[in-house]
Amino acid sequence: MVPEIEWRYNMRRHMQEVYPGLYLGPLSAVCEAKLPELETAGITHVLCVRSDVEASVMRPKFPQLFTYMEVEMTESTPLSSVLPQSLAFISSCREGEGRCLVQGFSGACRSAAIAVAFIMFDMHIPAVEAVQKVAAHRFCLTITPELLEQLRQYDAEVTSAQRARP
Repeated sequence: MVPEIEWRYNMRRHMQEVYPGLYLGPLSAVCEAKLPELETAGITHVLCVRSDVEASVMRPKFPQLFTYMEVEMTESTPLSSVLPQSLAFISSCREGEGRCLVQGFSGACRSAAIAVAFIMFDMHIPAVEAVQKVAAHRFCLTITPELLEQLRQYDAEVTSAQRARP
């Protein structure tokens, strides 16, 4: 398991490992100055969560170094519309012994919701518990009430699907 950290304000500009092989961070986590940090962490994949407005600044900067997936998501995008491909990308990365950075503009809301959903899916735990696990490593979370409600709905879907399996 990933050890909890003592949070400092300036850490919001860096990525944190929130689950084994899963990192969460802001736009500034993937830049020339942070390449040594990315390499030290062993990042192989970057899931870039952005709105169309952010696309000009949030784009694959190092396609020769990392496998990228870009997800268009605004505050009004239903989480369920981006989860299947996002969770599949993270899962395939981790299955291949890779490490995935989920990058958002601030790394605190939309991208954090995707990281939380992956942990819910992987650990079979409820939304609130998964949020707490992520917050223990990236204290600056600002998941909106709307996204939290969508995570709870996803929790209900995952739970009912698990019960339906023999």
